[in-house]
Amino acid sequence: MKKLTLLLVALVCGFTSIAQKQPFEQYGYKVKIATLSKGKYIEHFDQDTIVQIGTVLMNRRSGKIMSFVKYDTTLGEYSLKPELVSRWMSPDPLAHEFYSESPCNFSHNNPVKYIDPDGRAPLDVTLGGMEKDKTLQQVNSAVQGITVTMADNGKLSYTINQGQTLNESATRLTQAIDDHSVNVTVNTTYNAQNSIGGALVGGSFMGTKVESDGTVQSTNEYDAPTAGRIDAAYKKPGGTIMHEITEGYEASKMSQKSGQSSGPDGTQGSVYGAAHKAALKQPGSSITLTHYNSSGGMMSPIYDSKGRDITPSDASYHGTVWRAKGQLIHVISR
Repeated sequence: MKKLTLLLVALVCGFTSIAQKQPFEQYGYKVKIATLSKGKYIEHFDQDTIVQIGTVLMNRRSGKIMSFVKYDTTLGEYSLKPELVSRWMSPDPLAHEFYSESPCNFSHNNPVKYIDPDGRAPLDVTLGGMEKDKTLQQVNSAVQGITVTMADNGKLSYTINQGQTLNESATRLTQAIDDHSVNVTVNTTYNAQNSIGGALVGGSFMGTKVESDGTVQSTNEYDAPTAGRIDAAYKKPGGTIMHEITEGYEASKMSQKSGQSSGPDGTQGSVYGAAHKAALKQPGSSITLTHYNSSGGMMSPIYDSKGRDITPSDASYHGTVWRAKGQLIHVISR
């Protein structure tokens, strides 16, 4: 019995010693162990006494440090290690402005298209006001090669339609959307006057504001129903809104270059004239207006020293009618 026991013990020890060795050693050939890092990092140990503690590989029996682990953090985000991804673990402080999206997303979950250099909010083209849905339809009627969508907060974005060529309107719009140093806001309405009391025939440039960080905010006001009638008269769908968006964008770039904010059309130093020329052309320029007095008779225009029409300030003034190619497009009356 003792001999049998000793024989079993010997066999077990023999097989154990063989298993710990490489199988080719018995033929006098020792192969290299293949590793993922090609020997750059220690990936194989003959003993199970080597443990990893943080970035340290230690022999738990001898207490000696065997090596250090070096992480490649360039593409290490996938590992979800807290020390690498903690910057994504807090909500965006401007999350209340983007309530339709996760407060922990980055650049609208589309880092290929958007950038967010300061961690605040991407600046794009924004539609506001009660007529923004109608205005979005007008935008899409003007562009070719892209499809434009609008977030709940009015921010516009686009997708490229594969196999289609972008027309000039689409090219200029994508330029404005992709330029995150400016924010072009178009406030839409169906009112006959803008916010400072002037006539709102299609659109009005309301000025720019240069922020302390160099970004620029521009504002245009837009009468969607009247603009739609102008577009229809000249058979250029979406032409008016594309003029307003590109006018705001060009004005923003001019203010950004000079470092000076600009007032609305008609104010001293306004960039409106230059921005108006640099923008996409309006559908037509032959829009006529006729002033009427309280008796229904036509009034001759009254101009001030600067050539501005001040007829509405006359006591006998009652209203104004605008026409494009003979079609009624806009009316103001007291």
